[in-house]
Amino acid sequence: MNSLKTLLIVVPLLLIATVVSGQLQIESFVTIGQNQTKSEGFLSTALRPSYELSNWTLGAGTELAVLNPQNTVLDVWNVDAERKFILKKQEYKLYGGFFYRPFSEYFRELNLVFEIKTELPHWKFMVGNNSRLYRLSAKALEQWPEADSAGTNIKKEWRNLLYSFSFYLKTLDHPWNVGLGISNTNGFFFNQETTPMLFSRYENKITESIQLFAECWLQQAGFANLQAQYYGFFVKGGLVWKCRK
Repeated sequence: MNSLKTLLIVVPLLLIATVVSGQLQIESFVTIGQNQTKSEGFLSTALRPSYELSNWTLGAGTELAVLNPQNTVLDVWNVDAERKFILKKQEYKLYGGFFYRPFSEYFRELNLVFEIKTELPHWKFMVGNNSRLYRLSAKALEQWPEADSAGTNIKKEWRNLLYSFSFYLKTLDHPWNVGLGISNTNGFFFNQETTPMLFSRYENKITESIQLFAECWLQQAGFANLQAQYYGFFVKGGLVWKCRK
C-alpha cells in the first residue's frame, strides 16, 4: 500500500512534466553506512524526481532499504515544494516538505519541514525547522487501545532547528567542485540541533544535463545530548539528470 501511494505521487509528476514547458530533474543515489542503531550496516537506494516551472519546484521522493531494513523495504517517502525569490539582489529559496517514515510496525514518524536557503560564490547556507510527530500504527492501537483513549498515541516535537553550512573550493558554477560542511540533516532524515554531522562532497558536471556526486558523512555521538547517541558514518553517491526543453 505504501509503494502504491508513492507511485500515485511520482507518476502524475512525470506525466505533467511531459506536457508543461519547464524542466524535469531526477536525482538518484545509493547510501551505505554503519552506526550504533545499525551495527551490521545498511544499504539503501533513493529516487527523487522534481519539476521546475518558473520560480516554483515541485517534487517527490522515496528511499528503499535494500540491506537490513528496520521495518519495511519502503524506508520513507516525501512530497515537497520550493519557491525562489530575490531580496536585495540576493536569491533565496523557501522550501517546505512532508516526510513519512514507517520505521516500526508500531510507530510512524511524520516530519513537517520548512527551510530557507541561499548561496554565495563559495558558500551554501540553510536554516529551518522540523516538526516531528510520532504516532502509533493501527496495529499498535489494536494491541493497546487504551493509548488512544488516554491521548498518548501521538508524540509531538514542534521545534527542531535545522541547519547546513558548507564551503566549496571552486565557485558553485564550476564544472567540478569539492566542499566541506556541517549539518544536522541529510536527504530523508533530520537530527536534533545538538547532533550535527560533518560531511564532504565531490560533484562533477559531466554534461549540461548530467551531474555526478559523492558524499562522505560522519555522524557525531551527540553534543550534550543523551537522546541520540548513534555515532557512525555513511557514504552516498549518485547522479542528477536534468531534462532541458
